[in-house]
Amino acid sequence: MDNKLSNLYFFEYEGAYFLYDIESNKEYVISKYLFDLANSSDNDVLMKTLREFKLNKVNNDRMFRYKLRLENFLSDFKISISTIYLYLTELCNLKCKYCYVKPKNKHMNIDLLKSNFNKLLNYFDRRIQNYRFFGGEPLLKYNMINELVSFIENQKDSNCKVEYYISTNGTLLNRKEVVDLIKSRNINLKITLDGNKETHNNNRKFIDNNGSYDIVINNILLLLDNNFTNFTVTITLNNENLELYEYVHYLLKIGVKNIRWQFVVDESLLIKEQHIDKIKSELNKIAKRYLVDLQNKNLYNISNFTSVYPHFLSKDPQIFRCGAGISSIAIDSDCNFLLCQRFVNNKEGIIGNISNGLNIDKIKNIMENTNLSYLYKCKNCWIRYFCAGQCYYNNLKLNNNINIPYQPFCEIIKEYFKIGIWLLYNIKNIKDKQYVKRALELKNFVH
Repeated sequence: MDNKLSNLYFFEYEGAYFLYDIESNKEYVISKYLFDLANSSDNDVLMKTLREFKLNKVNNDRMFRYKLRLENFLSDFKISISTIYLYLTELCNLKCKYCYVKPKNKHMNIDLLKSNFNKLLNYFDRRIQNYRFFGGEPLLKYNMINELVSFIENQKDSNCKVEYYISTNGTLLNRKEVVDLIKSRNINLKITLDGNKETHNNNRKFIDNNGSYDIVINNILLLLDNNFTNFTVTITLNNENLELYEYVHYLLKIGVKNIRWQFVVDESLLIKEQHIDKIKSELNKIAKRYLVDLQNKNLYNISNFTSVYPHFLSKDPQIFRCGAGISSIAIDSDCNFLLCQRFVNNKEGIIGNISNGLNIDKIKNIMENTNLSYLYKCKNCWIRYFCAGQCYYNNLKLNNNINIPYQPFCEIIKEYFKIGIWLLYNIKNIKDKQYVKRALELKNFVH
């Protein structure tokens, strides 16, 4: 492609035609004529027509800002951790097919954590604002959560507002002591569900082989009946449960207001190339439903879509893939520091420990060697400044290389960004600007 056109991306979504300028991070609604012209071989006519958008000159502004931000960050390398994941226990009351944690009778060394807590706060300039409890099933250790929350509240700076989160399978939310803990501590929840009853019960069984779906759904209804809404339901998708619209529709029907989905990375259940068209079709149905509901002021959060908004509303390119090792870390049961929570029981993800602090050199080395300069498969991708190379863990798990993303996931992520542009275009046409502001600032509070 002509160099002048290589930084432009044209696409159609739901009868609307868009031009996205990769280097300036600007999107334009265009005519079908221009879209068809872009897909023809007549570049001279296309460039002449593009002059109305002032895009006929090569614009390297975004790459310049990317390199400048990266250079400044690495030359004055500082860690600014605001989120810590605490791996409380390897115990779980379910035996999910695809779980990456191998259950053992092992729990966090809470005494070691507490005795070094001030040191921990000082490592991170006392800026920690989010504590996220995970496992295993962390609610099996609800007393430990309560103890840690009390301890953190007593140790933190008085002017520091802290939020707490629990990732749970949802089976224990009917216990009074658990409900009391969540309500009294105002804890946010991420509850995992695997689609419909048949699929969920096939993948997420209790130790005695009974399915867990009915219990989880009843517990979600119990939360809603008690006007507790600080939770996200995360749908776990695999190659056996692709009816995503059906699952989202049901959750909306029962009153869930925060929904997201994620994909299994277990080889036997992995999404493959042949599943992409089906997934795109499901995403399209959800996006159309979501827009109609937004226009009718039925506001809820589909965070796979809304999480892309900030990328288009910001001038700065994303220099790293996520906050792993930069704004967030995980602490395992031995009080090792991990790049992220998914690296539990994986030595490659260890970046220090609570006694000796962070291995800054290792973190810096990871960041120096995982930026766009090393992502040869991403160098021409139109969302390279947003995605920045996908998940570290997924890349290692699926391609044995932290810099090689899994291609089917690439296709899905690019679809999120197309939908994001389409939604933004339509949302901005809503006349009630206060409502538009609310729609654009929906809180994606659990990941």
